[in-house]
Amino acid sequence: MTTMRQVFPSIQAQLTAWLALLTTLCLVAFAFYLYVAVGHSLTADLDQVLRVQAQQIAATYQFDVPDSGNAEQDEQRVDTSLGDQFAAAGVLAEVFDPWGHLLAGSSNLESRQLLLPAPAWALVYATPRLSTQAVPGGALRVYSLPAIHEGQVVGLVVVAASLHEVQATTQAMLALLVAGGLGVVLLAVLGSSVLVRRGLRPLEEMAGVAEGITARRLDQRMTLRAPPREVGRLAGTFYAMLDRLHAAFEAQRRFVADASHELRTPLATIRGRSEVLLLSPTLDPQTREGLLMIRDEAGRMGRLVANLLLLARGDEARAIARRPVELDVLLLEVARQARTLAQGASVTISHEDQALVQGDADLLKQLLLNLVDNALTYTPPGGHVALSLYVADGHARLAVQDTGPGIAPADLARIFERFYRLDRARSRRSGGAGLGLAIARWIAEAHGGRIEVESTVGQGSTFTVVLPLSTPSYNQALTDPG
Repeated sequence: MTTMRQVFPSIQAQLTAWLALLTTLCLVAFAFYLYVAVGHSLTADLDQVLRVQAQQIAATYQFDVPDSGNAEQDEQRVDTSLGDQFAAAGVLAEVFDPWGHLLAGSSNLESRQLLLPAPAWALVYATPRLSTQAVPGGALRVYSLPAIHEGQVVGLVVVAASLHEVQATTQAMLALLVAGGLGVVLLAVLGSSVLVRRGLRPLEEMAGVAEGITARRLDQRMTLRAPPREVGRLAGTFYAMLDRLHAAFEAQRRFVADASHELRTPLATIRGRSEVLLLSPTLDPQTREGLLMIRDEAGRMGRLVANLLLLARGDEARAIARRPVELDVLLLEVARQARTLAQGASVTISHEDQALVQGDADLLKQLLLNLVDNALTYTPPGGHVALSLYVADGHARLAVQDTGPGIAPADLARIFERFYRLDRARSRRSGGAGLGLAIARWIAEAHGGRIEVESTVGQGSTFTVVLPLSTPSYNQALTDPG
């Protein structure tokens, strides 16, 4: 069963729909009541007119009291002439004797006989009767009044009037109610939509602020001007939660930074001492193997500590030093260094434009090395890693393309998370902590750029760094031949 929430997923649409529904129900109930009440009132007025006419006829018409008991003889003694003075305009009138014989009728009956029977059994009850009778072309409201003389029923006065005016009035009123109701519902929908949107505007602003809050921007807030009590309470609770998160993140940042600083010196000392000991020619093979393991692990831990320090620096959102950096020169340096780490894979530069950006050369080199190292990690021996640099639309595009196993769509959204690693079985090397891509993304964003990823499982991946050019006119001059 479809619910209101499924049809209208937003709170604004739900509130507007409920207000429109309630307004419609109230209007329908009011229109029904008004329609019935007006119809009843008009019918009651018409009944009153018929009563007055019937009483007037009963009081002025000269009824002859038959006493022969012979119906045929009595009927011959009855005056059947029409009496126009008894019928008001629009009112039909007929007068009957006690046996149901027509004595007189109004001239507006014309030649047709009004279907107003007066059976003898109806005359037994000396009480007036009101009824509605259907006739060709409409309906009649009929009032029958027994004429009583000295306690004896001497005749029957029947008057009737068409209900056409009553029905026409109620139908016209119904049309007006429907048209007016639709207009009111439309105005109610528009008005409630505006009011609901205005009432929910603080929530929309809070949602916008919440979307912009990241681990580096937990101190961002918005100012609500005289918000409703419920919204103010929600905002206060939300901001209190952000304050607690901000304090927790700050404590974590300080811990990571402090711990990394404290670990750098001991790790450097361990690595240096192990390298000194390895220079000794008297070491037995077992001791040498242990020292090599200590040196390598100390180096790995040193790189991890350096990465943690770099991420801690990024979390502090400190401005980076910006100087002109020639990306084509930087790309050549990274390619040379990558070839020494290839381990069976080839590293080439497929295309190279000249590009100048503003940034930190060391950080940009770290970004490219991290992407190249990631490509070499997942590219099998005999595979290929291609580097390229293009300039287009005021941006430099640095691409690192590999022929590795590719990345599954489910992993693409998480590869830039800290400490997230893909399946180790597909990797040629072990020991990584899953921080390289996180650092690469931070460096790109710190330079006003971004990293785009395209990957096909079984064919390889392409990581593209998009950076704004320092001076587009200068870079265009560099790329134009001649």
